[in-house]
Amino acid sequence: MRLLLAILSSLPVSACAATVTIDCGGAADQYFTGGTVYTIPSLPATPPGSTDSTLRYGQSFTYRIPAAGPQVLTLRFVEPTVSTPRARLFSVTLASQVVINYLDLAMEAGLLNLLSRSMLAFPSDGFIVLTFTAAVRYAGVSAIELTPLAEYLKLPDLSVLAPGASLLYSSDK
Repeated sequence: MRLLLAILSSLPVSACAATVTIDCGGAADQYFTGGTVYTIPSLPATPPGSTDSTLRYGQSFTYRIPAAGPQVLTLRFVEPTVSTPRARLFSVTLASQVVINYLDLAMEAGLLNLLSRSMLAFPSDGFIVLTFTAAVRYAGVSAIELTPLAEYLKLPDLSVLAPGASLLYSSDK
């Protein structure tokens, strides 16, 4: 935990910005290269304003999202058309490392059900780079959420510390 605090205290204040949610395929979709928009015609149990009724899909597409400091990355998926396992398989890479391999939404979540995957992500040259690549049919994602790690852990504002100061902190998370 001390190493984490040391890393976080050395980040610029802008690194502790608010959570960013990208509505993939929606009106606020941004930072992507490739892929196509798809609107899910009838997604049950979706609250008003949800970002899960659209998605970006394709054989291969990329998101290059500006970010500073460590982030908790949450990817949200929904299988829009396939109910048979292994009928759609795809992988996700984060900074050229496979983080989700051969995801099968029909098997893991079922048709029209939401599935989320979260992981820790570190920007490279100021960006989080995600690539979605299909093995069978198309890859797809409905939302991408980046939450600064300090915000996720509900750490105190470390920007008020004097340079070289130390802080003891404990958390139930």
